[in-house]
Amino acid sequence: MAGPRTAIGDAIGLGIKMTETSKAPEKVLVLLTDGNDTASRLPPDKAADIAHEHHLTIHTIGIGNPAATGEDKVDLAALQDFATRTGGRFFRAENRESLEEIYATIDRITPDKAKRLSYSPHIELFWIPLGAAALIFLGYHILAVTALYLRRLFRLRARPA
Repeated sequence: MAGPRTAIGDAIGLGIKMTETSKAPEKVLVLLTDGNDTASRLPPDKAADIAHEHHLTIHTIGIGNPAATGEDKVDLAALQDFATRTGGRFFRAENRESLEEIYATIDRITPDKAKRLSYSPHIELFWIPLGAAALIFLGYHILAVTALYLRRLFRLRARPA
């Protein structure tokens, strides 16, 4: 949970900061919110203008009750404005199914043209427990043979000549 307060302007500002060095031809931020801005240090209107200047498209998704009061009210007009200012689209999610449809639509309208590189090192570690088991096995047999040898050696010395 992010908490009881909503910081839409700060979230947009963080999105701008995270994408400002990106070389991607298209930068997109999906803003999913259930309330109006109640905690931002950066006003959401100003953040949307800065996002537009940085060529960051914002798709907004409003969830919640617009008829509610206080901090629980979702400001659909503001979300529509943020999307329009940045060339994005506004969506209204009523339930889980509509939210899934919205995300599918965003995937369709936002082509993934960025080249992605990923590196996942593959280090095989099976040899560590296998080697430990082999050393224990070898050590056990060396001790057993040594004990058997010492036992026979002491028996030969202990016998009278």
